Amino acid sequence: MRRGGESLVLTVAVIGILVLVNVLVGRAGWQADLSAEGRFTLSPQSLKVLRELPGAVQVTAFVREGSGGPLEDLLQQYARASDRFRLRLVDPVKEPSVAQQYQIRQYDTVVLEQGGRDRRVEPANLYAPGATQMQAEFRGEQAVTRALVELGREQALKVYFLTGHGESTPADRLAALSGLLEGEGYTVDTLNLAQEGSVPDEASVLVAAGPQSDLDPREREQIQTYVDGGGRLVLLMDPSPRDVPGWSGLAEHLGVRLQKDVVVDPQQSFFLDPLSPMPTLRYHDITRDLQEKQMRVMLPRARSLEILAQEDAPVEAAGLLETSLDAWGETSFQGTDLKKDPEDAAGPMTLAVAVTRPVAAASGSGGKTESASGAARPAAGAAEAASGAEEAPEASQAAPEPVAVVVGNASFLEGQVLGFQGNQDFFLNALNWLAGQEQLISIRPKTLENPTVELTSRLVTRLFYGFVVALPLAVLLAGGAVWWRRRAL
Repeated sequence: MRRGGESLVLTVAVIGILVLVNVLVGRAGWQADLSAEGRFTLSPQSLKVLRELPGAVQVTAFVREGSGGPLEDLLQQYARASDRFRLRLVDPVKEPSVAQQYQIRQYDTVVLEQGGRDRRVEPANLYAPGATQMQAEFRGEQAVTRALVELGREQALKVYFLTGHGESTPADRLAALSGLLEGEGYTVDTLNLAQEGSVPDEASVLVAAGPQSDLDPREREQIQTYVDGGGRLVLLMDPSPRDVPGWSGLAEHLGVRLQKDVVVDPQQSFFLDPLSPMPTLRYHDITRDLQEKQMRVMLPRARSLEILAQEDAPVEAAGLLETSLDAWGETSFQGTDLKKDPEDAAGPMTLAVAVTRPVAAASGSGGKTESASGAARPAAGAAEAASGAEEAPEASQAAPEPVAVVVGNASFLEGQVLGFQGNQDFFLNALNWLAGQEQLISIRPKTLENPTVELTSRLVTRLFYGFVVALPLAVLLAGGAVWWRRRAL
């Protein structure tokens, strides 16, 4: 009886110590990240941004109550790391008035507010396909930290989508892309050059997405003046049999010729559709991440581009996407019979081009170029300096200045096609490269992978005899030995 009482006291004491330790750890916020990919640890870049916050940031996350998940875990890490990160979790079903106030349409939407300014992180900014079908990438830390940086920026990065020529705009076919850009910290607006007369000084990047009619000569002159003055341009041109001298002249000003064809690639295509090529990625800052993840870009009905060889040209063009050797440029737009004719250009064919300006040709000084109106635009190296990246002076001076990205397709940004493998990443990378943001936040996304166990017949047999037979038998023998020993006392 005495031994039984001692055992009971010892058991209660051990349980009490464990409860006390658990309470102390919970109050102190002590944690140990035992995950292989460091899922519960903020990167040094994020911790630096939190330390340098100028004031409190109110963060409202609209999540399903009790669901947990990587987003809620991530935001709790931010809140523990800084008392200026003030987190509020809201279930839009239980608090519909708050959801209506912020115009929330989906779970896992995060709104960050500071000093009358706000940034929104949409669910599309949080997840992306992984390298395999069993993996997914969680980009929550990348998106939230970028939003914190943008809140502290005096001037927001603004992307203007050109209108007036039948282009795709954020109000219609690019609605999903618009939400994605806003989650990345960009402000999105439209611009009708014929009405406004010039490109606004606050434009970080100008986008022309699939125009259906030609440019007016005065509009072309305004865009060329904008580009020559340090502006950045994305030109997305779908195939068309019509002559568009305005757009063609603008492209040639950038060192690129628009071909009047439709690319047919029977070797590298989407589900054996030769009119939807999946081109090879050429190494560049824009394509580097996609190459590492082995993700492809799909361009439904694309035209080919020719890089013009010009001596002493003020700009230089480099290919980003290239078809296979078996591809050709179909010049007959009638009928459905796809056959290479003698007049059709043979592959490989360039489908996307990055245009740069050598530093020696760039005007201005101190890391800036002057626009036509006199407003200073950041050069490519400015963002790298802002991010604290240390480079040798020679390397920094030799870095060319981004000017434009030209793609022979605009449909890859519309509807469900935007979500295909690397389509949205390709455009975002191009936009970040042009805006000088590719080095601002270098946070690696976390890989979410469900752990799996491959059960072979031999392993199943071993598990059965080990846990169903051997383990209970060992417990039974140990109990019998204790009983026999006590009986002998």
